[in-house]
Amino acid sequence: MLRMAARAACGMESRGLRVTSGLEQSPISLKPRCESCASTDELARAGQPVWLYRFAYVSQAQRGENMGALHAYEIPFTMNISAALVGDKVTPTDKAMADLVSSYWVQFGLTGDPNGAGRPNWPRYDPAIDRIIHFSNSGVIVGIDPLKSKLDLWQKVWTRHASTHRQ
Repeated sequence: MLRMAARAACGMESRGLRVTSGLEQSPISLKPRCESCASTDELARAGQPVWLYRFAYVSQAQRGENMGALHAYEIPFTMNISAALVGDKVTPTDKAMADLVSSYWVQFGLTGDPNGAGRPNWPRYDPAIDRIIHFSNSGVIVGIDPLKSKLDLWQKVWTRHASTHRQ
């Protein structure tokens, strides 16, 4: 079964709260990573193709109003309807981000791989390298998750908590 795992940027993550998605059961699932990425690591180690992302882009009209991109904020961008968030305040930059994000999702749906058509390469996830694509207000950045150190700390806390409660 092919799965696409996702790191969705949200204000809740920065406060250490767990984010879950009802999409986790579907054949192609978008799984936000907050305190644990164990299932994503397991999928990748088993040879399943996995691509991770962090979505931190905020529509220009909403910058300064939100602490950052909220949970599920990427959905209108994946469907190329960024105006759904801000109506007539949508900017050419917002539209460009929606075009880009949507093209990755469409390509993934058609081929099982989000890459193609001259877009920045979205690296396939490898737990040993831990690179993602980050959709930010500065554009698309490929590299280490900007929240990696916080997420790694939460992973340690969560693992310790789980091991003490199994006894």
